[in-house]
Amino acid sequence: MPLLKSWLARFRLQAKGRQITAIISARPRAWLWGVGLALALSGCSALRLSYNNAPTLLYWWLDGYADFDKSQGAQTRAELSKLLDWHRKEELPRIADLLGSAQLLAGGPVSGAQVCALYEKALTRMDTLSERVLPSAAAIVPSLTTAQLDHMAQTFEKKTRKWREDYQRVDKFTERTEDFYGTLSPSQLQQLQAALHQTKEEETLYFAEVSRRQKLGLTTLAGLQKADPASALLALKAWSSQWQHSSDPVYQDYKIRSTTQTCQAVAQLHNSASPKQRKKLLATLQGYQQEALLLHRETL
Repeated sequence: MPLLKSWLARFRLQAKGRQITAIISARPRAWLWGVGLALALSGCSALRLSYNNAPTLLYWWLDGYADFDKSQGAQTRAELSKLLDWHRKEELPRIADLLGSAQLLAGGPVSGAQVCALYEKALTRMDTLSERVLPSAAAIVPSLTTAQLDHMAQTFEKKTRKWREDYQRVDKFTERTEDFYGTLSPSQLQQLQAALHQTKEEETLYFAEVSRRQKLGLTTLAGLQKADPASALLALKAWSSQWQHSSDPVYQDYKIRSTTQTCQAVAQLHNSASPKQRKKLLATLQGYQQEALLLHRETL
């Protein structure tokens, strides 16, 4: 169930600031969502430090893909600094509200529909971040060279291999869940393992879609070499839309089913939580909300 694995991966990284950039290595919609929350959720001093240094951390990650020259690097750093300023002022209060909505659900039983509704609210924040990122990207990507795109393709391949190696590691996803709920019981561990189980056919379908999206991105970027920013922005918006909506109807059907199953699995796990586990979840969400508001106030 890739969506559940993706959620859990993000949550773990939100709790550990030193891993902030790893969240972006999965797929573009995932990294945008991940950046949005990683920029927002600061449950510890390490992650707060990561938030305040996000332009540098994200630059390192992007440079690992694009291998920027001096001019590109300076422009990218400037755009990332502006992104953080905007996010701190505009998005942190909205994410704090989202965390407040999560707290209202944390104390009692929830349904799969309620989990999916909360997820959709989070995706709204992601869409807002995406819209903000694309103009900055459009100002930079036309300057990428063929050598840089080749380097990006090689990095995609390397990161995907690593992601695939970690894909079936239940222990990692257990740790990520326990960051929120505390130690899981044996029955909850069995429940989580069952939710994470995936057939070989499903895994193949999932990674075929990852490969398709990466190739689409590289093809789009190659077509934007020396383009003007306005043309680049239109192309990147089209790319973003195609990335979100697969051209493969089999995968689209699978994604819908997987999303519903994931929401139900999250609800089932939460409903099995003990009072102590729910108390920890609530305290964790409250801590994130307080930190988000504190970071926002630093701009006032």
